[in-house]
Amino acid sequence: MKAVIGLLVVLVLLAGALVVADRAGESYAANLIEQHLTSQLRLSQSPKVVIAGVPFLTQWASGHYQEIDVTIPSLTAQSITINDIQATIKNVHTRPFLTSSSDVASATAGSVDLNGLVPFSALPLPSGFTAGASGSQLKVSGSVSVFGTSVPVTAIESVTVQGPRITFKPTSVQADAGGIHFDVPSSVTQQLSLSVDVSGLPFGVQVTGVAVGPSGLLATAQAQGVSLAGV
Repeated sequence: MKAVIGLLVVLVLLAGALVVADRAGESYAANLIEQHLTSQLRLSQSPKVVIAGVPFLTQWASGHYQEIDVTIPSLTAQSITINDIQATIKNVHTRPFLTSSSDVASATAGSVDLNGLVPFSALPLPSGFTAGASGSQLKVSGSVSVFGTSVPVTAIESVTVQGPRITFKPTSVQADAGGIHFDVPSSVTQQLSLSVDVSGLPFGVQVTGVAVGPSGLLATAQAQGVSLAGV
C-alpha cells in the first residue's frame, strides 16, 4: 500500500513539474516573440503575446503552433494612430525548439486576423472640426464663416474601405445659426470628403471592414501566407 501511495506521489510531482515546465516554456517563447515585434514595429510599449493550446511543449518540439494571440496597445501607421490592436495568428510554423530571435524571424503563418480602434481624434479633419458617433454613423461637427458669421456645421458621413484607404463622404450636411438655415458652400463639403491611407499595417494585413464605435472607428483586417521576418 505504501508503495502505491509513494508511486502516486511521484506521479503527481512529475505531472506538476511538467505543467510548470510547459508554462515556463510558453512564457519564454512568448517573450521572444514580444521582443521581435517590439523591434520590428518600433513599438513604444511591448505587446502581449499568448501562445494558445495546451500542452505547449509538443508545439514547441514540432515548431507548429495552432494559434498565437497578440495584443498591441498602440501604434502609428501612415500617420494614423491605431489603439487596442488584437491580432490572431494561426497555423504558425517555425524551427523546432524555438530559442532565438532568428527562429522567430523565420516563422510563417497561414493567416492573420487583426482588429483595432482608430480614435476619432486621430482622423485628419479640417481645422475646427471634431468627429463622434451618431448611432452607427459618423458625425462631424464644427463651424465655418459665412459672410463673417461663424455658423455651426454638422455632417453625417459614410465610411467605406477602398483598397488601402478608408474614405469618408458626407451624406448630409446642415448649417444652422440661431434657427436660421444656411446653404453649405461646396468648398466645405469638399473639405469633409476625406481619404485616409491605412497601408503598411502589421503582418501585411489589408483592411476589410470599418464600423463606427462609441470612441472611434473599429477596423478589421486580414492577411494570408504571412512571414514574421519583417512583420
